[in-house]
Amino acid sequence: MIKTGMFRRRLVIAALASIALVAVACSSDEPEPTAVPPAATSAPAPTAAPVADGDAMMDDDVNHLMMAQTEASIIVPLEELNESGQQGVAILVGQGDTTELVVDISSGETDVPQPIHLHQGGCGSLGDVAFALSDIVNGESVTTVESSLAELLTGGFAINGHKSAEQIGEYVACGEVPNAIEAGTFTLEAIDGSGQHGSVSFIDRPGGGDDGSGASTAIVISVGSADVGLEQPVHIHQGSCDNLGDVAIPLTNVVDGRSITIWDAPISEVMQDGFVVNLHKSADEVAVYTACGELTSSAPIAMSGDAMMTDDVAMESDGDAMMSEDGAISSDISGFNLEDLTISVGDVIAWTNRDNAPHTVTHGVSPVVDPSAAFQSGSFFRDQSFSSTFTTAGTFAYFCEVHPSMTGTITVQ
Repeated sequence: MIKTGMFRRRLVIAALASIALVAVACSSDEPEPTAVPPAATSAPAPTAAPVADGDAMMDDDVNHLMMAQTEASIIVPLEELNESGQQGVAILVGQGDTTELVVDISSGETDVPQPIHLHQGGCGSLGDVAFALSDIVNGESVTTVESSLAELLTGGFAINGHKSAEQIGEYVACGEVPNAIEAGTFTLEAIDGSGQHGSVSFIDRPGGGDDGSGASTAIVISVGSADVGLEQPVHIHQGSCDNLGDVAIPLTNVVDGRSITIWDAPISEVMQDGFVVNLHKSADEVAVYTACGELTSSAPIAMSGDAMMTDDVAMESDGDAMMSEDGAISSDISGFNLEDLTISVGDVIAWTNRDNAPHTVTHGVSPVVDPSAAFQSGSFFRDQSFSSTFTTAGTFAYFCEVHPSMTGTITVQ
């Protein structure tokens, strides 16, 4: 549990004029990237690795960012390099065999495209380009990477940005993608129509000592932005969103939708059951809450959307649905995906949430609940289940009310 003594731990925050953003993944025992990679005169171009599709965000940039904030699988901090003034976050959203990668960073020179790549290696030792991402333009980039989230969350990749095509050798920001087992992400739900939906990621930073000493945790928040430059207090509280308790950890204020805090304690002391992340409207209106999310002590990254096999489950012949010992068809909600299922009249489907965010199973065509809904689960969390029996033949569209882009179809024969 978090103890009172924790408040004496050093809170490490690297501040800019308007926002505090802190390096997460580049460990202190690795050299900081220089303006030019040690073995090259410019950033390597993608060769054998496939190039991701997608263009820089244009008219729909806000929609992309808002969707990524609410469906984030992991949020990676991007650290300023070479006094560029550019710091921010990269949001990774698992989409089965692909991953959407959204960059939200302080803008460079107006309307100047800035190359950005997903490299092998780390920020202190960049390797070959694995994927070329869509150029950053005015602080924004969206790319669909032709790789699953599971393939990226190995601890072996870094996201690195350049000043411009003409100054490709000058790096402006970098962040390392963590290993899946060293991170957890939770949804922050907007309160009273604030519009500040988002997510918070916890990333473990192992200490340098053999005994694990020096460990810390990066706490990274990305939410819908309020007024430009407005500082919004945010804390980890004891209790629940409905019954807030004492502040356990004060976090760096959210500014322009982003906050990054490095807390000098291992992730096991920070990401705990019975704690919540709560966002306030402003320092002047601290009693007004705008977003909240409840934590658990275990929140593995949603990996690929594939169904999970357990000892008491046998795969059916179609390879999609799973049959449990009690006769119910098991459908795992994983990787922010809902399965398309074909069943028989009288079958029972048991959905189990395997993600680190709340979901619903709701009859209807997203985002509208069917007026005569045959099933509507309400929100349920990781490792919780919801079951429904289907007694009528037909086709039933369904979706997640928390994440309306999650849709599926049930065909009852």
